[in-house]
Amino acid sequence: MVIAEVYNGGGKTGATCNRDYVVLKNISGTAVNVSNWSLQHDKAGVWQTPFVLPNVTIPAGGFYLVQCYFDGGTANGAVLTPDATTPQLSAWNFSTSAGGAVALVNNSSTLTSCASVNVVDLVGWVSTAGNCYEGPGVPAPGGATLSNQRLANGCQDTDSNTNDFALATPTARNSSTALAPCAEPPGILNDPQSQTVALGSPATFTITVTGSSPLTFQWRKTGSPIADATNQSHTISSVTTNDLGSYDVIVTNKFGVDTSNGATLSLAPTNQQPSLTSQPASQSVTTGANVSFSVAASGAAPLNYHWRKNGATIANATNTIYSLSNVTTNNAGGFDVVVTNSFGSVTSALATLTVTPTGTNSSNVNPADYINPSYANVTVTSGVKFADVVNYKGVPTSLYLDVYQPTGDTNTSRPVIVWIHGGGFRTGSSRTQGYIVTYATEFAKRGYVCFSIDYRLRSTGDMPTQESELPAEQDAAADCNTAFTWLRTNAAAYAINTNWMFVGGGSAGGRTANVFSFHEGPDTNVCASCTSAILTNGVNVVPPVNWNRSGVIANADLWGSPEPVMRWYVLDSNDVPTVIIHGTADATIDYQNSVDLYNGLVSAGATVELNPLPGLGHTPTSANSQIIPWVANFFAQEWTKKLASVVTPPPAVTPPHLSGAVMLTNGGFQFSFTNVASANFTVLGTTNVSLPLSNWTPLGPATEIAPGQYQFTDAGSTSNAARYYRVRSP
Repeated sequence: MVIAEVYNGGGKTGATCNRDYVVLKNISGTAVNVSNWSLQHDKAGVWQTPFVLPNVTIPAGGFYLVQCYFDGGTANGAVLTPDATTPQLSAWNFSTSAGGAVALVNNSSTLTSCASVNVVDLVGWVSTAGNCYEGPGVPAPGGATLSNQRLANGCQDTDSNTNDFALATPTARNSSTALAPCAEPPGILNDPQSQTVALGSPATFTITVTGSSPLTFQWRKTGSPIADATNQSHTISSVTTNDLGSYDVIVTNKFGVDTSNGATLSLAPTNQQPSLTSQPASQSVTTGANVSFSVAASGAAPLNYHWRKNGATIANATNTIYSLSNVTTNNAGGFDVVVTNSFGSVTSALATLTVTPTGTNSSNVNPADYINPSYANVTVTSGVKFADVVNYKGVPTSLYLDVYQPTGDTNTSRPVIVWIHGGGFRTGSSRTQGYIVTYATEFAKRGYVCFSIDYRLRSTGDMPTQESELPAEQDAAADCNTAFTWLRTNAAAYAINTNWMFVGGGSAGGRTANVFSFHEGPDTNVCASCTSAILTNGVNVVPPVNWNRSGVIANADLWGSPEPVMRWYVLDSNDVPTVIIHGTADATIDYQNSVDLYNGLVSAGATVELNPLPGLGHTPTSANSQIIPWVANFFAQEWTKKLASVVTPPPAVTPPHLSGAVMLTNGGFQFSFTNVASANFTVLGTTNVSLPLSNWTPLGPATEIAPGQYQFTDAGSTSNAARYYRVRSP
């Protein structure tokens, strides 16, 4: 017998039930008579007068409800259907106990100790002077709306209140409740199977079993227990000759024991085990190439092949050759193959596929290659100084950045993201902020070179109002601008393309990214109420900054859209395209700010996208599975637009030299010349060579009759005594 449920909120305002109560359950396999047993209450360390149970027999799996005291002048909550009721005495008021426990006792004598041998079961809900509870601690009291309930439908009994009980909506089960038997001894349905494997291959023995929880397992080899082999399955990761023998398992619960039949582990003949005779080779290709990995193996037929990428099995890749066509950087990774037969398995060496974009200019890079991860690892270089500045108190300060690069990337022209951390512009925040590290790492895996930057911070006491944060925002934006200037200067050192740059930040970092993306100047007085101590070195004018957004393609504003007082810019159609992501339940920065910024950018004719996160608050990193793809896709979208807008200049031409002039039989005139291929030439004509070029008559384009060979025929020259020609490009 056990105590299956204790409710101590009976009758309280808002209570689920009108009385405190205790539910008993018979978890044994036979009926139990509880005549002369008692229920006893430890109240604040003192055992109260026992409540003697009536002469009743509780069937196996049956429940029994004892109704107790209600707390308050009115019994609030649902009326119970009890099997027995204690007196309406404070001794049975669980809810007012400073400390509380209930014991089921197999006699009617008042307890003097919770360690009495007569205690059948004990549940405590607040630690008492007598320390009355089972196990290392006590569960929390349930209050008015919850009760402490024994897990596994009242069957789990590990002699630990904290392990066996959980808070849940009261059930108040009684003798009319359907039986829920617990006493099922273990029964092994499927024994472990004998195996013949190759040396070094894994081997796993497992069983299927029924029985009441908790079940315990002990695997044995040749009758001797195996250390730490206490799960339903037992795996040997790499079989040696010492592992050969017979294996079985003993399964135990409170109601019995069962032992499996033995399974033999034996060694396969060497010539039947799978063995690799050739390995797949690593390859380095450019996007658009076709790639094949192949392997050769020997061993007893049939041999089965399962190709993997980065350890994950590839669907339908079950042949000796695995092929990829028209590869992108998303196909890069480590490939191997597992070869198996009935005698074991063998795994090939890892072959690495490196995919480099086919070129380094706008005509052949594909932004879609940077949407999903292409690299398994990221190399981080920390603490690179990019500026020496003076902070708002006039103290010289150095600013640093951390660099995140895709490991193994050989591309010499890579896109850039500058990530800006949050923290309210206050000291203590850092470029190593958790979600900034996550985003820098994730986008480096996609092929970007990411830079997480410092910026000047201020103490909380020096920013007493929101408007007083504005000078800090100005400093931060200026430092962001300095970081981009540093990147342009050091582009070669990091193999970055300064025409493919992006910016993003969260919270205060998002506000900083917005100022950098939207502000063109002039840099003037911006904080009417700020005192000298709040301003930068006491000056209410931002030092002139050469704001340079050249090469910056897109901005990610993560939960940082500003209030009106912080909008230190005028929106226009030339602002950097921006994706805004914000939780609609943000209590730190109002989601309405993002709506306002979105509407303002739309009205200004700028490119903007708003992605709300319904019900989420500030820094909603639980939605990173949405946030990262949103940013990655927006950046790729705007990058693609940028590349499409780049006009490829025509090939350079040299002044054409006319030659091959002939008079045609119809009186027309024809001439030819050579120059670079695929150029455009216009022929002009006049009968008066002294006229300015603007007065010459365009006669039409020259025709490219072969690569670099051009010809023009003037059929209208038959009526002229003389005609002069010029060729112009374009």
